[in-house]
Amino acid sequence: MPSPRFILTIEGAVVAAAFATLPLVILQAHGAEDPALELVDWGIWLVFIAEYVVRLSAAANRRVFVARNWFALAVIAVSFPLLPSLMSLARVARLATVVRLVRVVFVVAWSVHALKAIFGRTGVLLVAGLAIGLAIGAAAALALLEPQTTPGGFWTAAWWAVVTMTTVGYGDIVPVSGLGKVLAALLMLAGIGLVSTLSASVAAYFVDQDGTKDLAVIEARLERIERALEELRTGGTRPGG
Repeated sequence: MPSPRFILTIEGAVVAAAFATLPLVILQAHGAEDPALELVDWGIWLVFIAEYVVRLSAAANRRVFVARNWFALAVIAVSFPLLPSLMSLARVARLATVVRLVRVVFVVAWSVHALKAIFGRTGVLLVAGLAIGLAIGAAAALALLEPQTTPGGFWTAAWWAVVTMTTVGYGDIVPVSGLGKVLAALLMLAGIGLVSTLSASVAAYFVDQDGTKDLAVIEARLERIERALEELRTGGTRPGG
């Protein structure tokens, strides 16, 4: 059975592969053809398969695991590097953009699972990781959905995602599609959540510092009280006392 450390390493590779998928999909959508991109695409796909196989081998009940993790198989299916070529052969090339968009959504969702496995279910790192993943995913999705809105491609969309998440809203890039506006709303909510979490963590840190000082004072007082009680008890039991 794989060790917990090895499983966490695989989960980290999944997060890296998920983030690498997003700009890769954008480049492919714009017709980029390069052997290096193909190698990266195959490498990402193999990482997803390896993660699934590792988790499957560590599962107590593999049938239950397969039934509960059908989404992982869906991610592997839509991430198959030859899928766009097969769609072209089947004369459904027009659906390639839809498949790429589905791939972005699925990969981001799976990276959320990997982030939870790495950082736990709570914590600033988890929230920050989810916010970054959402920003990159939303940027990739907007670049695919509205190329006319993001003339610079992925990097222009990434700028829009950061500006929207921080609720600055310069207004230089404005989504026009319904899905684009939904993505903008999600980014705003994620930005508010991230700022709130960071603020709560900072406040908790200072409260904890004050609590530690107060605890030290209380412990010192208890020590003095115990010494005084011990002296009284000892003095009260002396012969002729």
